[in-house]
Amino acid sequence: MMRAACLLVLAATLTGARAVEGLASADRSEFLTRVNNYAWVVATAPAYLDAATALAFSKELRGTGTLPPHMVDTVATAYAQAGDYAEAVKLQAQAIERFERGGGTGNSRDEFQARLALFTAGKPFLEAEKELPAAPCTLTWPDGSTKAQGPLASDGNYAGRWRYFFQNGKPMAEGLHRGGLQFGLWKRWREDGSLRDEGHYNEGCRLGPWHEYHANGRTLAEGWYLERSAGDNLRCGTWTFWDDQGHQIANGAYARGARIGEWTFADAAGHARTLTYLGPQNDDSGKLPRRDAPGELPSPTPEMVNAGGGGGNF
Repeated sequence: MMRAACLLVLAATLTGARAVEGLASADRSEFLTRVNNYAWVVATAPAYLDAATALAFSKELRGTGTLPPHMVDTVATAYAQAGDYAEAVKLQAQAIERFERGGGTGNSRDEFQARLALFTAGKPFLEAEKELPAAPCTLTWPDGSTKAQGPLASDGNYAGRWRYFFQNGKPMAEGLHRGGLQFGLWKRWREDGSLRDEGHYNEGCRLGPWHEYHANGRTLAEGWYLERSAGDNLRCGTWTFWDDQGHQIANGAYARGARIGEWTFADAAGHARTLTYLGPQNDDSGKLPRRDAPGELPSPTPEMVNAGGGGGNF
């Protein structure tokens, strides 16, 4: 079971409107699809059930505007898994109404109706997901110390919760695998034992709210990731950054990992400067858009902007 309380801390400060801010139409569609798919799994898959996570991500969907029937179905299913059957029944009825209004026919309507009956009876919906047999597995460093531990499924894929360790024995990372890929809430540490970051994966890619930390434990950054492939570091929506003393130093939006629109920067003395970024497309000079690596504090980069303003000591 994923750490529901931790997710609520991560998700509480991030609304759907902020998460999709600055996204192009195609990116917005991808965002909604992937958030929907993730919410569905944690709301319905017995081995990965997490009602709090499902509800938090479903609220992200609701915050983005009118949804298609299958996404309303996901939101209703998440509310049912969280025990709010009155809201689940209302939403499921909306899913059916939107489906019929759009001329939909076939199995989907029957499935929607079946879930409505379950929610009306005060029961959640669960997928019949078959889990492969798994056995404990330990990987070691050359000196024999433990490198990783977790279940290995009969098909050779990592399954369930895995824990990874540095050679000095301190934790490196911990989280779930589904079908051999990282899934759900993960935590990662530095070799000195300080927490590096924590957030969500789906199908091996970061998705949803992430928190990054300084070595002293203070928050370095918070915002959403929408990775398309593992490790491509694609941030999306609004991000906020702080220095290691807790002073906010930057705030702005990303689209496909590049800064876009108006960003505000501040130094430790509180002097502010606002810059406007062009986003994921090259500007007229042919320079690449500004991208920021995880764990990196963003700084003003006037050569990458379309227009600037403000003052400050930069």
